[in-house]
Amino acid sequence: PTGSQIVFMSDRDGNYGIYAMDTDGTNLQVVTSAAVNGTFDGYNPAWSPDGAQIIFMSYRYANGGDLYVINTDGSSPTQIVGSPALEDYPAWRP
Repeated sequence: PTGSQIVFMSDRDGNYGIYAMDTDGTNLQVVTSAAVNGTFDGYNPAWSPDGAQIIFMSYRYANGGDLYVINTDGSSPTQIVGSPALEDYPAWRP
């Protein structure tokens, strides 16, 4: 949101997860990862407008892809949509 950080998905630890880092490549932070959160994977992240949370899609419960929000430090993951349909490429709206 401020232009000084990016959020992205990667399988750098062998499982897809969400990472954040400064735009200059420093301060890499794991937000979601199977290595950190058990089975918590993450795809297609998007910052909240205030930069406090990230919305993303996960196959955690094998429902077809559910939406979650999580704090940028990786705490308090919350499922916000869970259905057999695929909810993909989430985005925040005003």
